[in-house]
Amino acid sequence: MTLVNYEIGWKQTWNEGRATSNAAVFFIDWNNTQVVIPGSVCNIVGFPVNAGAVESRGVELEAQALLFKNPRVGMNLAYIDSEVAGALTTSPNVAPIAVRGDLLPGIPEWSGSLTWDFSPEWTRSFGGYFRGVLSYRDDTVVAIGNDANLADSYTLPNLRLGAVVRDGWDVAVYVNNAFDERPSLTGPISLDPEPNAFRNEETTLPPRTIGISVSKSFN
Repeated sequence: MTLVNYEIGWKQTWNEGRATSNAAVFFIDWNNTQVVIPGSVCNIVGFPVNAGAVESRGVELEAQALLFKNPRVGMNLAYIDSEVAGALTTSPNVAPIAVRGDLLPGIPEWSGSLTWDFSPEWTRSFGGYFRGVLSYRDDTVVAIGNDANLADSYTLPNLRLGAVVRDGWDVAVYVNNAFDERPSLTGPISLDPEPNAFRNEETTLPPRTIGISVSKSFN
């Protein structure tokens, strides 16, 4: 596999370092990229092939800012267009598995996140924090050459509220996947070899999880 990456970027610091921003535009030209295509048994037995030429182009943006003494907020946003640049075949005598313009599996067109970190210091030896991350991932193609079978898009919020003391103890309450999103990350996968059977399985995110964590750091 060979890869040539062209990238133009920009970085800027604002307000005496209290805010930063980064941006980049890129184009990637891959040759002999290896991808996995579905097999003919149950649609779950795949095999790797060289996808020939693949092109990927996109834009990435990132920014962070400290608002007064607190909080620190941030964001990042990415747009990526990855596609096959030529017909993909496993044999000269069979129809192509993918043609020019077919999307690559597992690469979202849009993704991004928002972050929030509020960390006040109440006394010289005791402080707290409230942190949140809201991330988004666009739907993605599950298998090359099948743009109709998509893994779902999802929005994932994770929250954490904690207290810290100067001797290294950290106690926090957290909520992961606060919206209890259950997207299909693989699309339906048939697990039954019988032609008239319809038993499917899918993978998804872990469910909403609420917990308490206690940690101690040693310097």
